[in-house]
Amino acid sequence: MNAVLRRTSALRALLVLTAAVVPAAACGTDETRDVPAVPAPDVVDSAGVRIVLNRVPPAGFGAYAALTPSPDLVVGESGSGSEVSGAVTLPDGRIAVADAGSREIRFHDAAGSLIASVGGEGEGPGRFQSVSRLGHVAADTVWVADHRAGQLALVTPAGEAVRFAFPAGLTVAGRYDDDGYVMVPRWSPSLLEADWVEGVRRDSASWGVWWPRGVAAVQLPDFPHDELMVLKGAEGPMAGVPPFGRRTSRVVGADGFWAGDQVTFEIRRYRPDGRPVAILRLEGVDLTLSEALKESVRPPRSEGDTALVDRLWRGVPATRPAYTRLLLDAAGNLWVAEHVAGTQPPITWLVFSPEGAALGAVTMPAGFEPLEIGRGHVLGVERTEGGERVVRYGLAPGGG
Repeated sequence: MNAVLRRTSALRALLVLTAAVVPAAACGTDETRDVPAVPAPDVVDSAGVRIVLNRVPPAGFGAYAALTPSPDLVVGESGSGSEVSGAVTLPDGRIAVADAGSREIRFHDAAGSLIASVGGEGEGPGRFQSVSRLGHVAADTVWVADHRAGQLALVTPAGEAVRFAFPAGLTVAGRYDDDGYVMVPRWSPSLLEADWVEGVRRDSASWGVWWPRGVAAVQLPDFPHDELMVLKGAEGPMAGVPPFGRRTSRVVGADGFWAGDQVTFEIRRYRPDGRPVAILRLEGVDLTLSEALKESVRPPRSEGDTALVDRLWRGVPATRPAYTRLLLDAAGNLWVAEHVAGTQPPITWLVFSPEGAALGAVTMPAGFEPLEIGRGHVLGVERTEGGERVVRYGLAPGGG
């Protein structure tokens, strides 16, 4: 189903493209500029859970940081068959890239040149049926999630080190520092029940933490799945996320995880054992879902099965999602991506401290999806009509 690439944004109106007071060395200029201060949030304690209530400033959020005008590094070469699903910088400056298209893990030196390629499509030793996530373990070792095979592989530039089978029906959301992996269900346990009822449903199920090396897995609380629109067809039931459907956003850090259901601008922080520690809220975000916005991404009536499309669009919620992706930077700050109506990556991201206080906004280049936010850089994938390539931008405090 093709979507019109016309962007709208609930958070775009929050961004004020002005620069903060930044040391001259950070931005390469002697100028300093003022930015509206971000109001301090209201903080209350509720049964041991810290509630942090932020509000959109009247003048909007100022720029927390700015990317350099162009990438300072291009990793490898662009390719029409590339399908980048992860990228991470190793401690020595090398960069590992996961390619879901070729089922390869590619290692590049600090200058971006290819030094090793591991894996490939297949079911044999050292091969992958899917390459859906990638993260750093230690030194030059990365973990790779092969969800179709139900396996986690540890990989170095020299090849695959070891592989583990993880619990059936789960997928890897991220890794803790103690080598525990947060696991989430790939689908609702009740999704395949026979008594399907047509309409929108949002089930929930328990998450868990799994250790590959013999430690017993633990169960975390229940969290919601993505919203699904269930349709009954001639060949049986079908399910898919409806237009503007809310998903469950999540990001795992060294000492816990953040998760939110996108219904309102609320995101919760949890300890590694799943106990909530804080609730981040932002008031003043416009979640209006207008008819004009709906029509901007609705497929033309001439495309595809119009009857099926009409039924799918009956599942459109009353409001738009409050946000989309979550990322953690090297300092533990939470980056929250705007919701966009088209298929392009979000451009505006709001940044919150580890404690949940709003810090400001960051604008990403069009067509660029960040995968890693380090100290002074953003590594991600740039998508154009010619294909995908991994690039790195410099990141300076304030507006640059």
